[in-house]
Amino acid sequence: MRSAKGQRALRPVLCGVRTIWDAVGDGAFFCPGCGGDRNYRRLTGRRRLTVLGVPLVRRGETEPVVECAACLTHYAPEALDRPTTTRFSTMLREAVHTVTLAVLAAGGTTSRTVLEAAVATVRDAGLDDCTQEQLFTVVEVLAADTGRGSGSDPAAEACGPTLAIELHEVLAPLAPHLATAGRESV
Repeated sequence: MRSAKGQRALRPVLCGVRTIWDAVGDGAFFCPGCGGDRNYRRLTGRRRLTVLGVPLVRRGETEPVVECAACLTHYAPEALDRPTTTRFSTMLREAVHTVTLAVLAAGGTTSRTVLEAAVATVRDAGLDDCTQEQLFTVVEVLAADTGRGSGSDPAAEACGPTLAIELHEVLAPLAPHLATAGRESV
């Protein structure tokens, strides 16, 4: 059936199944369809048999979905597992800072050149206010945590328990989201 302008005329739907969505939460996520940080709504749905657009009989529940507020595409709730761009940037900054501390704690604080390179690396990662004194102080605190005095050889001992825990806490959530080259770079 075509209208005068050659467009298809809409036919009324006599009966069908329609999903009625209820919003149960919202927030921000990385939308795979839009390719950026977007707002979302978490939805649960109920299917209904409709006749002439009027819902009559329940047809069951649907799986919960996440709806992008921009493109209105529905995704499985697992889409929320991917960090937003903002969160991912923060995770990278924290990882670079912690790995730099681990390198310095392994014996890099004795050289001014190493400290300058460490500060440059941390600043390049986005922590613009980082100084040599701050890094040196944190490494000294970490050395005291392990029971090492400043007179012992820090390269001879492994990272302290606090630094090892921090490395694990910072790198474990980041690793699944990095490509191989990114993991090697960190």
